[in-house]
Amino acid sequence: MCGFTGCSFDGKEKSLLRHATAHVVPRSAQARLKASCPSTQDPADNLIDRHWAEQAIGLDPAATPSSVRRGVDRILDLYHWHDLYRPTFELT
Repeated sequence: MCGFTGCSFDGKEKSLLRHATAHVVPRSAQARLKASCPSTQDPADNLIDRHWAEQAIGLDPAATPSSVRRGVDRILDLYHWHDLYRPTFELT
């Protein structure tokens, strides 16, 4: 059984996955190096819980609880505020 560090048969990370999907994944994607950590395009992306938002917008509008509706309204307000004023975020 292999752990997180030793699972390769050709010396690259995720080599088994790369080999198994070679017939459907473009070569450029196969050759891409694994990023050390995911990149965030905009710090504002982390101001909301994406999982909660995805679940909230998937609800039937007629059956959506008022607390969820207020949360969605708050997210939309935040989006419009950010779009209008384009604030900058300084992370310290």
